[in-house]
Amino acid sequence: MSFMCPYSKPMKIINNGLVCIKIMKEGIDYNLKENCYSVFCACQRYCPTEKRIINSDEAKKCYEYHSQKA
Repeated sequence: MSFMCPYSKPMKIINNGLVCIKIMKEGIDYNLKENCYSVFCACQRYCPTEKRIINSDEAKKCYEYHSQKA
C-alpha cells in the first residue's frame, strides 16, 4: 500500500485536486480557485478513474518536513 498523507484534502473547486491542510491559513476562503491553488499539493493527485490518491516519491518526504515544523 502506498503512503497516504494525512494533510491532503481533495477539493472539488480544482477538479478533486489535493491541497495541503497543513499550509492553509485561517481566514482565507479556499473555495476560490486562486486561493485553493496556493495550497495545491504537488506530491499527490486524486485519480477519479481509480478513485484513489496517487503519490509521487516525494509525498512522504513532504509529510515528514511539514510534521517537523512547529
